[in-house]
Amino acid sequence: MDRRLNSRALAAVALCVTLAACGRSDPGTYIASAQSYIAKAEYRAAIIQLRNAIKDKPENAEARFLLAKSLLAVGDASGAELEIRKAIDFRYPANEALPVLARSLLQQGQFNKVVTELGSVQVEGADARAEVSATLALAYLALGRTQDARAAVGKAVEAGPANVNARVAEARVTAFDGDVTRALAQIEAVVAANPGNTDALLLKADLESARGDGSSAAKTLERVIEINPSGTAARF
Repeated sequence: MDRRLNSRALAAVALCVTLAACGRSDPGTYIASAQSYIAKAEYRAAIIQLRNAIKDKPENAEARFLLAKSLLAVGDASGAELEIRKAIDFRYPANEALPVLARSLLQQGQFNKVVTELGSVQVEGADARAEVSATLALAYLALGRTQDARAAVGKAVEAGPANVNARVAEARVTAFDGDVTRALAQIEAVVAANPGNTDALLLKADLESARGDGSSAAKTLERVIEINPSGTAARF
């Protein structure tokens, strides 16, 4: 009798362990699910999946990287900075990580940090150089270092002529120099080529408002909310 009971108890324990294992997803499954949400701009759902992946495997650099990008998309720049630094610690490729670090610092208003941490870093890859240089241009602009901003945006456009952030930074520097009409033309070209880019649309709305076209600015902002209802991109 005791043996039969013990056998049944062991079988029950084994079944519970099996069911528990089946109920868990491996980090790769969580990451794949998160990527599908990111593709649909459902960043908050992606964040949940990525946190699950990290809970199971804290050293997963890809999950940290994607979490940082998703947090940026919903406006949590400080959280994004924390995650991207961890991704870097876990050896995520610098050419992908550094642009995210730069933008997370910029969105927190830590302009001096952008310059001190990334101003002299050698970034591999033309697109990554364009991204980092574009962010540096905006940081310099915020610090009143207009000559440095112009130089940085020139490097950004040279490294990535079709890079969206480089072209957005270029239009912002143009507007800062007082040529709002030219800046608006520049950003309209960016939006035409990249109609879903919220940073470009936000600058377009700013420039439309600066020209006194509040109606167009409101429509542009409505478009931003349609594209990314879970968060609004930072404005500089």
